[in-house]
Amino acid sequence: MDRLPARRVGLALLCGAVGFGLNAVPGAAVAPLLLGRAVTLPIAILFGPSLGVLAAVIGGLALNTAVPLALVAIVVFLSVEAALIGAFASRGRSPLVAGVLLWSGLSVAMLIAPSLLGLSSLRQSIVPIAMQLPRMPSRTASSMSNRT
Repeated sequence: MDRLPARRVGLALLCGAVGFGLNAVPGAAVAPLLLGRAVTLPIAILFGPSLGVLAAVIGGLALNTAVPLALVAIVVFLSVEAALIGAFASRGRSPLVAGVLLWSGLSVAMLIAPSLLGLSSLRQSIVPIAMQLPRMPSRTASSMSNRT
């Protein structure tokens, strides 16, 4: 194996482990921020979508959810985010635009069909939650539906 790809894979694994550590920090004030994304998304921007997905999956596995299926959904979403941002960056497009498209799409899906995201019990408060989503990306369906 060449040295450069081995270094990139090693750096992706290292950043995934750091993201895992940041996401594992307990506390209600820190948990919704998904701080590990700050370490894993630059891997997608610098090294491409595949290594970005690797780092995002490793970082996302540290999240604590009440429902195991919610963890799978969060990790899949973080993987899609890393793949989309990495694809935009590798094509010379702005990764910020990719993030805006992804989170705006999730907000629109939340407004149009909240039952698909498990948010049907939050009908009256869905608009404020959807408007906060781009600022607070780790607010998932499972964490919001547990609040009543």
